[in-house]
Amino acid sequence: MRLSKNRQKWIVLFFLAALAAASALTIFIYLRKLSVIESASSAQETYNRRYAFVGDLTKPELDPIYKAAYDYARQNGNYVERTGEGMNRTYTVSELLNMAACSGVDGIIVDANDSEQMRDAINDASDTGIPVVCIGTDSYGARRTSYVGISYYDLGQEYGRRIAELRTDTVQMVMILLSPNDRTNSQNMVYLGIIDYIRSAGLSGSFSFETYQPGDGSAFSSAEAVTDIISSYSLPPILVCLDETITTAVCQGLSDAGKTGTAVLGYSFNDTISQAIENGTVVETATLSAEQVGPSAVACLDDDIERGSAKSSVPVNLVVITRDNLKDYEGADDETQN
Repeated sequence: MRLSKNRQKWIVLFFLAALAAASALTIFIYLRKLSVIESASSAQETYNRRYAFVGDLTKPELDPIYKAAYDYARQNGNYVERTGEGMNRTYTVSELLNMAACSGVDGIIVDANDSEQMRDAINDASDTGIPVVCIGTDSYGARRTSYVGISYYDLGQEYGRRIAELRTDTVQMVMILLSPNDRTNSQNMVYLGIIDYIRSAGLSGSFSFETYQPGDGSAFSSAEAVTDIISSYSLPPILVCLDETITTAVCQGLSDAGKTGTAVLGYSFNDTISQAIENGTVVETATLSAEQVGPSAVACLDDDIERGSAKSSVPVNLVVITRDNLKDYEGADDETQN
């Protein structure tokens, strides 16, 4: 069957158009790959090392620490990424740490806790040759490179100083709420710092102390135990909270129950704690200096990679937040996040 000349012409035009489209697609793919290669090459020229910053993305107090770490790393030709940003689901900090290790970063900074899952994740990363620096809380028994955080004894001394200022004419009960996740001697050091300060100030007869560990380690059980304490007992005049979960639970519980008359000394900083400082429930809270923690953590990773060793522990200054400096702190925090 012979095709008409007109039909032959259309078939030729169709194949020519198809060939042109295929050629255009090939060029597009090639240019796309070239762009990716050039971008990767540019990234390699810009950053010597890539570090991961791992922590709970819902904790605003980590934002200035990350920003300080990022800025310090850039000054030395390195890059700090925030693991987990932009993901559609929420992951635990331990899961994020595993993701960071699997992505092949050169080092990891983690806002750690003392859970078994965290310890395993740190050890797995360390076994692959990735140095891990813990900030905020150390992970007992983990093969981390360094811990960058406060001196627990100094924290106890600060609590002791503030407790001394709350002295009255009667003996006051001070209840210290311990973190159920802590298996180190850090909280013992806090307690020792408190007792030493009160003793050195000659106020041992003005206060009695009691410790209590609420919950079994999970945030829910700790919050539930704190709620039971607030609703079921006559509260002591002074409460000292040694971790963020317990501090937040106490603030929320006192607010919900409408109870007043208890002075709370807290740890860490978030919106709930900020509001409690504003309304006078929290006398003060102690947190980390972002300007020191972020750069110090990056420096520990640099030292481990460049020299083969880093300081096991790097103490940083406490930031004490009260109603008097709350606005200044929030203003600095907002600027850091912008």
